[in-house]
Amino acid sequence: MKNKILILCLFSFNLIYSQKAKRTLNDGYNPKVEILNQSGFQHEYIIRSFDYLEDIHDTARLKYIATLKITDKTFHYSGIVIRWLAVFQSTAKKLGADAFCLKEYFEKDSIGTLIINVYFAGENYLKVNKQKPVKNTICLFGELSEAKDSSYFYLNGSKTVFDRKKNYLINASINKEYTMAVSEDKKTITPVKFKKDENAKYFIVPESKKANTTAKGKRNPSNYTPSNKGVLLVPVPFGAAGAIIASIALIGYKTTKNVGNNTLIELKYMHGRFMSDVYK
Repeated sequence: MKNKILILCLFSFNLIYSQKAKRTLNDGYNPKVEILNQSGFQHEYIIRSFDYLEDIHDTARLKYIATLKITDKTFHYSGIVIRWLAVFQSTAKKLGADAFCLKEYFEKDSIGTLIINVYFAGENYLKVNKQKPVKNTICLFGELSEAKDSSYFYLNGSKTVFDRKKNYLINASINKEYTMAVSEDKKTITPVKFKKDENAKYFIVPESKKANTTAKGKRNPSNYTPSNKGVLLVPVPFGAAGAIIASIALIGYKTTKNVGNNTLIELKYMHGRFMSDVYK
């Protein structure tokens, strides 16, 4: 009888606690875009894409549209800036913009402010822009962005520690294999090898160091698509207790693989390229 009462109490506590966590987290997932400045430039072209500008110093041939800002809770989650891009994209396309670049990002007490400039570039310029990607580079980000701790992974078998508030860059050599692992367990290894000049690869290092993970696809912010619904799993720090996994209901989140080895989370090129400028 005592065991049943104890189980019931634990269940009730977990239910109340998890609901409280979800309410708190969900408070920050309806970011609103503020238009700081707008040029008034208009055109009649159909906007088919929203591309990140590889060279932010080469904007003379572009038509400046606006400066946009989001200020919202980050929960110390580095990938939140990718989630915000989808919100920016919706507003930017309505204004007639098809390209953007980072203007500024700063964070304090888990409140982030992201400011971007958006432009109309046109299809010809965007084709040229795609020929200027970062090449033969591996870039890694910590899953959490707390300043007080470091993140780590295993590079070719050696533990490598880096500042979780910044990215970790590897200038790769062609035909050399780099093995990157979440832990010492071989199941967590991700091999990368550039056989020729190829676009850079970007990864988030999972906070959990377990060999296996559940709902793997739900942790990748690059899986976000505006036309699908789903759940995003975000590691949330709770003081000395460490990180826990909390579920956040997000509109428009497409999930992929549910269970698998706990390997590095690979981002789409544009998302990783953008994050590399955010977390320099």
